[in-house]
Amino acid sequence: MTLKKFIESKVLKINVILIVSFFLIIMSLIFFFIIRNERLEKSNINTFLNYLSIKTDQIFIKSEEYYNKLLEKSLNDYYNNNFPNIAYLIDDIKFKVKESEVDLKVEDINYYFINENGIIYESDYQQDIGVDISNTSLLWEKLNQIEPGEVYLDSIAEEVRTGRNRLYAYLNLDNGHYFEIGISFKNISEVYEELVKELNFRISDISIYNSYYISLFENVEPTEEMKNNFKRSIENNSIVINNGVLKDDYYYTIESDYGYKYISFTVKNDQIIIFLFFIILSFILLLVYLNTLRNRINKNINLLSNVVSDIAKDMTFFNKDSNSELNYEHTGINEIDTISKRYLDLTKEINSSFEVLKIMNEQLEGYYRNNELLIERMNKLTKIVTEFKNYKKEDEIFSEVFNLLFDFIPESDTGILIRSDEEYIRVVDAKGYEIEKINNLKIVSDKYLSLDTITIIQGNNQETRTTKYSDIPKEKYEELKSLIYRVEYSLYIPIISNYKRYGAIILNIIEKDKEFTEETIKFAHFFYEIIDLYLSTKNYGDDIRVSYKNFANKLATVAEAHDQVTGNHILRVGKLSSFIADKLGLDNEKILEIEDFAPLHDIGKIFVPSSILIKEGKLTNEEWEIMKKHTVYAKKLLEGDEKFKVALNIALYHHEKYNGTGYPNGLKEDEIPIEAQIVAVVDVYDALRSKRPYKEPYSHKKAMEIIFSDGDRTNKKHFNPNILDIIKEQENSIKDLWDSF
Repeated sequence: MTLKKFIESKVLKINVILIVSFFLIIMSLIFFFIIRNERLEKSNINTFLNYLSIKTDQIFIKSEEYYNKLLEKSLNDYYNNNFPNIAYLIDDIKFKVKESEVDLKVEDINYYFINENGIIYESDYQQDIGVDISNTSLLWEKLNQIEPGEVYLDSIAEEVRTGRNRLYAYLNLDNGHYFEIGISFKNISEVYEELVKELNFRISDISIYNSYYISLFENVEPTEEMKNNFKRSIENNSIVINNGVLKDDYYYTIESDYGYKYISFTVKNDQIIIFLFFIILSFILLLVYLNTLRNRINKNINLLSNVVSDIAKDMTFFNKDSNSELNYEHTGINEIDTISKRYLDLTKEINSSFEVLKIMNEQLEGYYRNNELLIERMNKLTKIVTEFKNYKKEDEIFSEVFNLLFDFIPESDTGILIRSDEEYIRVVDAKGYEIEKINNLKIVSDKYLSLDTITIIQGNNQETRTTKYSDIPKEKYEELKSLIYRVEYSLYIPIISNYKRYGAIILNIIEKDKEFTEETIKFAHFFYEIIDLYLSTKNYGDDIRVSYKNFANKLATVAEAHDQVTGNHILRVGKLSSFIADKLGLDNEKILEIEDFAPLHDIGKIFVPSSILIKEGKLTNEEWEIMKKHTVYAKKLLEGDEKFKVALNIALYHHEKYNGTGYPNGLKEDEIPIEAQIVAVVDVYDALRSKRPYKEPYSHKKAMEIIFSDGDRTNKKHFNPNILDIIKEQENSIKDLWDSF
């Protein structure tokens, strides 16, 4: 290998490794954020579709209750001869529905007379005259069960022939005939359109169809492929997503007592397009840069390469050691003497060149060793950056960066890592200083650190540039000076992100023959950006958690309003559950999730009729079976989102019992998630101490006696013994915490 090739390959190799390492770091971070945003958006879409399902059910239920009540009264009035004829009855109903405040608005009202055989023989809706409703066996059976003068109220349903949503009420006349009133609604599509406008994502091509695949927005039938996807969404009880490179097609079915609603829309993958474009552009720029670098290297070493090449050729004809002292005789022939002299001069020059080459070779080897060391340090830095998400505390990452700085800035002798985002400065890590003694001084943060930029400070100027000593009490000032002794130079690196000061890293030189260089400043700026990137990433994650917590609180508020339970109940359950989780020694993230999502333990009750929830007397067996289903109903809202996994475990399993006698699945012991075990006992304790429609509140002492009893309904065997031990040990704290609300 020639010298030119050797130098070129080594320098290019080092630069390629550095550039590719930095490129991979940036690509990893960008890809991480894109994937995270895509998952969050899909999660938000899933959550919104669940919300859409719940909201439309609520609209239908509220409208159905309102119009059924109106129709029941009107039919009773008609039976009691309060109207002279049908026209007055219809006009009266039309007048009343105009004052309706419910979301579904009436399009038309029709009447029907049905004989004893189920044949419609008179109606103002001519298309239905002659229709035999006895073919609808279930409806006809129910009509035959009502007595003369009684009214049967049906639910909102889709008309078979037209797909329109209609509501019917029936009156049994004395002559064995039936009188029917039918209401059709005109703004079903408008209701869905208003709700879909809330879907604030990168979507297009939204279509909604009813059970008979009739479009609510435009007169377009779905394709067979779309119908198959809707069927798959019903079978899997989930969203069907056809993923593409540039866009994803979503298919979802809202299934309720009021029929199916099929929804399809497209989400464009703009971020993926940008990411692919960025990769291609970066690759092109990398190739251009490497080619430019290669040309510059060739240009700079061409002279050296040519000289060495010529020397190598000439050295074939002589030995440098034997010719170093070569003498020659004058021949008297000018041409020969000139050639001899030039040859000796050339030999001396070659010998001198060998010494120069030796020095250059040593320098090149030194450069290579330095670059090897730099690569090793970059690998350490890469490891820190790629493991940002694994650090639970800011102090840990700050300390890692602080210690790595001494590898990149080896001229530093001592250093100190200070946090200043609290009342007093706090030394997190240090080299050459006593951390505890400095922290014991309790120096107020805003009286110690004042710089906002990376700065090199010389000698005594450190006192005036980094410390407002005039604001520090004299005795603390003297003690601080004794702990942080005189230095020649200090490199001050602030820790700031989004205009918030977190602290600073200060590296010191105490030897007089050293100083910080321009390269040092570059490294300092690089590490400043790394810390800012970490803080921005961490704060983004915290914002995501707050968003989920806020959404959970809104869901809990919906459940609270439906159940008529006070808001303090869900707050108490959250606080008491997190208190017990902490005493159990669960990790901090788990404790926060339990506190955030414990209030959702009864979210499934929004699907349970209010008449059952607020009933003051004892529930019938049928009502109790309906009530128990609230645990399973929670899956409609919480399933399919990894962020709501703890919430789903709590809502689905908090009525399971430790001895296996609970519901819905009869799980026992460790088969029950620990978060559900905690909320189970807290929910019972809070229910005992709270006033309910069917009971007065119990005292703390009475509630504890019931929980630790061997009773039939509440038994200590229902709960985890470890949790009961904590409740027993901490009962005064639990009582005080409950009473604080």
